[in-house]
Amino acid sequence: MRPLTVMLTAISAALAPQVPAQDLSPAAPIREAVSRIRADMRAMATAIESYYVDCNAYPAWVSADSSESIVQGNSVLAAMPTFRRGILPPGGRCVIPLTLTTPIAYITSLVPDPFNPDVPSTFAYYTDGPGWILLSPGPDGDFDVNPRTVYKSELAQPSAELLVLSYDPTNGTISDGDLWRVRQ
Repeated sequence: MRPLTVMLTAISAALAPQVPAQDLSPAAPIREAVSRIRADMRAMATAIESYYVDCNAYPAWVSADSSESIVQGNSVLAAMPTFRRGILPPGGRCVIPLTLTTPIAYITSLVPDPFNPDVPSTFAYYTDGPGWILLSPGPDGDFDVNPRTVYKSELAQPSAELLVLSYDPTNGTISDGDLWRVRQ
């Protein structure tokens, strides 16, 4: 009788629905947000490159505290470059962003940055003409990278200077460093 019980237990365990293990650690929401940001930056990169194909230039940027900025009043982004408010020139089809969303929807909406608590928020963005960089402050909530000084498209990317300022979860879940994506 004993071998039958062991066999039935083994069969029932094999046939039981498998429930995926959930990560219940306190760091799980931060890891999820980092993964979400990386996926959103890929989507934004596709939109930026699609804009370039149509307009032969990358979307313009302005300082976030400028009246032309799409994120006015955002204290985290205040000194960072970001997308410029959209302007459609007469007879033109390529406008200054919100051009990633209108009049042609390269992306349906600018992606919010979960590590930037101010609303409205999106990623910091900078272009030096031939290249661009998207930035998130990362889990610590402050920007470590100044794209105007660190990002140079004529250098192979990512540059050593950019890598030093990158977020790395092995330094602690909430540690210094920014999340970024560059035109390669």
